[in-house]
Amino acid sequence: AAVFDMIYNPPQTALLARAAALGLPHANGLAMLVHQGAKALEIWTGVPAATTAPVMAAAARAALRR
Repeated sequence: AAVFDMIYNPPQTALLARAAALGLPHANGLAMLVHQGAKALEIWTGVPAATTAPVMAAAARAALRR
């Protein structure tokens, strides 16, 4: 089993905390948001998602820290 909570802010929800306590793989929605955006940008511009996703992820994490 694995737990995926679509929310990305706050990064840790009660659901994700419980999954962690149970030792289950878990993730929030930030990676999905970033990768959907990177893939859309690839479709629109031809720039590979593998190139833009790390930049988008860093920008998203920085924005959430503010």
